[in-house]
Amino acid sequence: MALIHLEHPIRSTPEEMLRRFEAEVVLHPSFRAFVDHYEIRGNQVTIQGTQGISGVVDVSPGLMTVDLTLSGMAAFLKPVVEAKLREALGRLF
Repeated sequence: MALIHLEHPIRSTPEEMLRRFEAEVVLHPSFRAFVDHYEIRGNQVTIQGTQGISGVVDVSPGLMTVDLTLSGMAAFLKPVVEAKLREALGRLF
């Protein structure tokens, strides 16, 4: 099992950041291969995956926090997943 924790300052509203995060990250085919279900509730995205990626993305005014747990084969891909996630977050801001 591997953990990813990222924090990134934001300037947009939490609602706008969640829309952009969903479009850029959650709906990406490579990410979706490891995620079975996601739910956006308020300023939070809950990600559930039996294939390896689960966690929470929390957006508050000024800060986006990503906490993911990688299990199974996804745990071996932690460096790649983390790099791609950082790259995607960099495009969002």
